[in-house]
Formats: sequence, structure tokens, C-alpha cells
Amino acid sequence: MSARSRSDEAQNVESMKRESAKRLKLDEIGEWSELKLDILKKYAGAYCTILKARNLHPIYIDGFAGAGTHISKRTGELVKGSPLNALEIQPPFEELHLIGTDLFFAAQKETAESIVVDILNKYREHGAQ
Repeated sequence: MSARSRSDEAQNVESMKRESAKRLKLDEIGEWSELKLDILKKYAGAYCTILKARNLHPIYIDGFAGAGTHISKRTGELVKGSPLNALEIQPPFEELHLIGTDLFFAAQKETAESIVVDILNKYREHGAQ
């Protein structure tokens, strides 16, 4: 192993140590948010079933995807957020487009809107309604 490779490897290890030292900050959510997640999960499963039965192609767009996991204020336990719930829907969505809140708010309004419009136009071009 060359001196440069060892140096690169050492830098990578140090970078990994710094990253693992950072704590993931999860949002605490209340009972209403937990209820919304349950409703969304049940609705999305029915939605995919109905669309696929009609030979349509369900897609999922979440403009406020977040970390995907939250902490329940009520119990202190981890709660799956909408991105993880969407990944587990049966039958599954054919595509998922998850836009993190940092991206959504950091982008200018026109840029954020254009992301969603581009995704929708893509499906219109392919005959999806």
C-alpha cells in the first residue's frame, strides 16, 4: 500500500469517526401527527390497490420527507415517518420522490415548484393521468 493510499484511508477513517459522532436529530411528534401517519398509511395502500387494478401507475411525492423517523411525545418510542411508511406500502408505489425539508425550504419557491411540475410532466408525457 502506498503512502498516499494509507493517508487517504486514514482521512476516510477520521471522517467516518466524525460522522458517527454526530447525533441524528429526530423530531418529536404529537398524537395528531401519529394519527395522520396512520391514516396516510391506510389510504396509500388502498390508493395503490385501486390504481393498479385499473392499470395505472401510482407514484408518491413527499415534499416534506424529513428524516423518516420521529419520536413519539406520548411514548418516547420511535415512529416511522411518511417516507418509511411509503416504502412499505403493499402493493408498492411504482416510484417514490422524496424531497427533504432542507432542500424544499433552501430552494427558491420557483425551484421547488419546478421539481414537482417536472415529475408530473414526466408522467403526463408517458400517458399517465
